[in-house]
This record gives sequence, structure tokens and C-alpha cells, in this order.
Amino acid sequence: MSKIEDTGNRRRATDQVTTDESLNLISTLAYEYALKNPDVDILEVENAIIKCRELKIDPTGDYPVLKGA
Repeated sequence: MSKIEDTGNRRRATDQVTTDESLNLISTLAYEYALKNPDVDILEVENAIIKCRELKIDPTGDYPVLKGA
């Protein structure tokens, strides 16, 4: 088994992805899955995507800020 050296490149690549890009990718994958599986209701998929976009705009709660040690 080979050891993978993480030089931080993976993290930098992840940080470059925007929330909108992430939502678009998740939406595309959800639609593809729904279209391939007739037992999945496409309207439920659409409603879930709309909800995700709403949560991006309006946070659902107050989150504490952790103080450094």
C-alpha cells in the first residue's frame, strides 16, 4: 500500500470551489440520479434543490464562534 503525501494541494483545490458551483454540481447529480431511477420523484428532487439554495441565502441558525486556545 503506497502512502499519499498531502501537500495541501487538495485543500487549495477545494477552497477554490464556490458554493454556487457546489450547488450546481449537486443539482446535476441529483437530476441524473432521478432520471435514471423511475422510483424517485423528480418534484421532490426539485424541491430539495430549491431548499438548498434557500439555506445558502438564509442561514437557519446562530452558530457560536470558537475561540482559539
